[in-house]
Amino acid sequence: MMTSTIDDIFRLTEQIRLFQVESDIRKFNNSNELTLPFIKSYRKLKAEQPYHINVIDLLWANENAHSRILVHLLKQNVNKKYEILESFIQSSQSIEQSESEYRKRMLELLVR
Repeated sequence: MMTSTIDDIFRLTEQIRLFQVESDIRKFNNSNELTLPFIKSYRKLKAEQPYHINVIDLLWANENAHSRILVHLLKQNVNKKYEILESFIQSSQSIEQSESEYRKRMLELLVR
């Protein structure tokens, strides 16, 4: 009697384990079905970008270095026409429409 009950418990435990494994495999397969099209789209869009490398990341630049680089880019001008700065200001004005989002991405540098 006791042996039969223990055997039943072992069989039930094995059935539960197999069910869990099958469930995990189904979840993985379902996730994979979503992931593969995303990866294809991501790679396609990334290949369409005009620049495929991020030089600043390759230099392992920290926040201070990013700020110094940005300042130099914003200072760039041709005959006192600051095209990058003007574009930056236009972009930041559109960001100001969403004030809370703008504050999350607050930029701390002095542009003279």
